[in-house]
Amino acid sequence: MSNKSTLLLSLAVLLVMSITALNCGGTTDSASDSEEEPTGIELLSPSEGDYIPGNSITFEWEDIEDAENHRLRVIRQIDDGDDTVFYNQITGSTESRHTVSHFSDDGQVYCWQLSVLDTEGWSEWSDSNCFINSEVP
Repeated sequence: MSNKSTLLLSLAVLLVMSITALNCGGTTDSASDSEEEPTGIELLSPSEGDYIPGNSITFEWEDIEDAENHRLRVIRQIDDGDDTVFYNQITGSTESRHTVSHFSDDGQVYCWQLSVLDTEGWSEWSDSNCFINSEVP
């Protein structure tokens, strides 16, 4: 492989990694975020920057008219940038809250998003709220 091919391949890999990092940070699944319509999903709790202690956390969002179901995604942020999906499940409910267990309660940073199922299908992911799983220091 020539130096030019290697350089182009490296740039392509960096672009894909950048888009993936943005997606974990709360943007939509599209590379052209500035052109996406907002989902209109308002995440209530945990709010951005909250300290939330405990092993079970209840996620709450504003009621959404005509919602038939919800999908909740929680991503654990890792220092080396290799974020992992901690929870990604359909809630099986039209309620605007859902409790997730098995958090570490050790200062980990988590970010959460929501997608809603209505008569037109699943929405794009909401913006994300990130919180710290521990007592306030």
